[in-house]
Amino acid sequence: MGAADARSRELRCGVLGGAFALFVLLGVLVGGPAFALDPGLDVDQYVHTSWKIREGFAKSTIHAIAQTPDGYLWLATDSGLLRFDGVRTAPWPAPLGQDLPSRQVLRLLAARDGTLWIGTSNGLASLKDGRLTPYPELAGVYIFALLEDREGVVWAGGFAVPTGRLCAIRKGSAECHGKDGLLARGVTDLYEDSHGNLWAGAHGGLWRWKPGPPKFYGIAAKTTLVGLGEDDDGVLLVGGAGGIRRFIDGTAEPYSRQGIGSDVNARQILRDRRGGLWIGALGRGLLHVHDGRTDAFTHLEGLSGDNAEALLEDREGNLWVATSDGLDRFRDPVAATFSTRQGLPSPGAWAVLAAKDGSVWLAGPSGLNRWTDGRMTIPTIGSGIPCGSRTRLMGSLACPTARSSGFRCPRSATTTSRRPCSPIPFRAASGLDSSALASSISGTARCAHRTEPRTGWARATSPACGSIATTRSGRPRSMGSAG
Repeated sequence: MGAADARSRELRCGVLGGAFALFVLLGVLVGGPAFALDPGLDVDQYVHTSWKIREGFAKSTIHAIAQTPDGYLWLATDSGLLRFDGVRTAPWPAPLGQDLPSRQVLRLLAARDGTLWIGTSNGLASLKDGRLTPYPELAGVYIFALLEDREGVVWAGGFAVPTGRLCAIRKGSAECHGKDGLLARGVTDLYEDSHGNLWAGAHGGLWRWKPGPPKFYGIAAKTTLVGLGEDDDGVLLVGGAGGIRRFIDGTAEPYSRQGIGSDVNARQILRDRRGGLWIGALGRGLLHVHDGRTDAFTHLEGLSGDNAEALLEDREGNLWVATSDGLDRFRDPVAATFSTRQGLPSPGAWAVLAAKDGSVWLAGPSGLNRWTDGRMTIPTIGSGIPCGSRTRLMGSLACPTARSSGFRCPRSATTTSRRPCSPIPFRAASGLDSSALASSISGTARCAHRTEPRTGWARATSPACGSIATTRSGRPRSMGSAG
């Protein structure tokens, strides 16, 4: 976001459930808003909604999700194809005289022309304008992979005995490979990278299917590779048992990120529109890699289940997660909540200041903190805290210190001085708060300290440093100013 956009934001603050919330009201951008999850937030900061199988949402595990142009979500389950309108699910009623190859639906693909491709445990079918079309070339195949490439060709791959299949479907005609045993038992996943390479995961290794003649890389003996994606530097990521791998020049190396080890069995990898990397894993729930760090969301935080089977970013930028126990949605919040999970030393905040450099200063029970570049830091206070009018404070900033010290302006300060408020220790009565307040009032910054427990501040009656004003409780407190 540019400087002009940043200036258009209005920041407000509040305390919600013991956590500090920043309300960011975005200005209208030319060309309309960009729908996507804010990449600077941790996964637990998004608005989360869960629908669980045990509560009657579906009858069986959800294996895949797709969204058609009409906005509906389609869910692939062991007990059939479901349509979801955001409130309730309904079984898809097959046209009279037409049936899916199997009730067990494994994969879904919503193509750009509006066709819904349906992969089952007994073959492939497509649905468009109410008409269901089967593909006999894939009869008897467990369809585990569906993809539409940049040229509009639909690829379907799967397992079968004795040999699997990989088919390219153009204008209703399927060209299939694998009958000669080239693919062994078959294909488990498909991915087209940013360079136009088509990759196919298989048992024991990885196929680069195009461009050029197909080539197999045996990088994972006795392991079935699923969960293909791309790192932020364009390197192919390959999931499966034994951890995520980076595939570079024909060799695989471990994907080394904090919080992601060899125990992460990735089932699906998705990079969203704003660069966040999402990983659905067996037993680990949902992992989110962003801004150089990794955070996780499991059943302990409210995920429907810890076996994440499928991921989808919808047209509105929401993230959907299908688990073995239900369906979950994550969307951007109106108010992003920051808690101890994001680095706050303690729950809650008393005051907030938005600085010109884009950082945010927070004051709370444990002291002064600065939020910048997605990280919370505790600043080192040396000669003083700047509280002059040049800081352009929005509202007020409370700067709490240790319970036995505070901040006040030196006696020599006047309304025309340009010095910051310097920290001068004073002793507070036992059990009382001690803090400082800096606010921009008519171009003159004022600093104060208080020793009363949990009382509000009143405007000073005089700008002179050391003048006396009263709090809302009527108790006196000293007030000073610095320009």
